[in-house]
Amino acid sequence: MIFVAKGVVIAGFINRKSDLFQSVLQEGDVFVFPKGLLHYCLNGGFEDAIVYSVFNAQNPGVVDLANATFGDKESVMGTMKMAMAKLVARTVDDTTKPYDEL
Repeated sequence: MIFVAKGVVIAGFINRKSDLFQSVLQEGDVFVFPKGLLHYCLNGGFEDAIVYSVFNAQNPGVVDLANATFGDKESVMGTMKMAMAKLVARTVDDTTKPYDEL
């Protein structure tokens, strides 16, 4: 949770379906980030901003940025392996052709 004590702050988060939720917060506004989701806040004005941040537990945990952004490891690794295999296959094919056929 954040509380804006001074200034203008843009805060948001991305849910597990990759939908963006964002708000422009003014002095005195409160924003709650759901636990475990990729989130951000930045100064949205031309003056300094003061924000107080509070966690709901002593150990708030850690979010794996790659998983939160791109999905679980298995699907990411599978996609990367397929992309690398295509790149290697294309590179091997290209090295056997004369330069003017590429």
